[in-house]
Amino acid sequence: MIELGEYKQSIHGTVRMNCLDRQEFLRDMGYPKIILSHFGEFSIDFISDISERIESYMISAGDSKDVIKRMFTILIEGMKNIRQHGLRDERGRQLGYLLIVQSENNYLLEVANLVDKDGYEGLELYIEKINSYDQETLVQKYNDALDKEFFEKGHGSGLGLLITRIKTGNKIKVSRQEINDEMILCSFAVELNRK
Repeated sequence: MIELGEYKQSIHGTVRMNCLDRQEFLRDMGYPKIILSHFGEFSIDFISDISERIESYMISAGDSKDVIKRMFTILIEGMKNIRQHGLRDERGRQLGYLLIVQSENNYLLEVANLVDKDGYEGLELYIEKINSYDQETLVQKYNDALDKEFFEKGHGSGLGLLITRIKTGNKIKVSRQEINDEMILCSFAVELNRK
């Protein structure tokens, strides 16, 4: 049997505790309603189920079709990011978390996954750069990245982050927690205006 102290020091325990801490922090920051909190792996079935449940919730909350479509897009991009780019823990699990919280005027969506420590700085600089772009520049960079990805059949061109910035009109906040010498838990948070 694993001891509590050992669990908290495991990758699984660290990611889970970070998810719980973020929930408490977001409540304190004016997001009293937790719409969704998921910690663990992100299977295709899970992604499909969550997307349907969030859409149903937003319809019942009276959100417009435009807001629902934008949420759906950034939700799918965030979960796709975890599946495509997330590292695996010591037991082979691709762990991450997803939080969706609500205030009167906004939703906040936060996704987190394990990333390579060496690649984090470049990711942080990229987000800082796209956060400085106006809407027109974002669309141009998106089109350029789309062309590059299509012709080079690559991935990791930052399309999901560009889409998130375009669809929300808000800056992406990125944070990190060191897991070990090789991994970081990287989280992305973005607000989606309900009006």
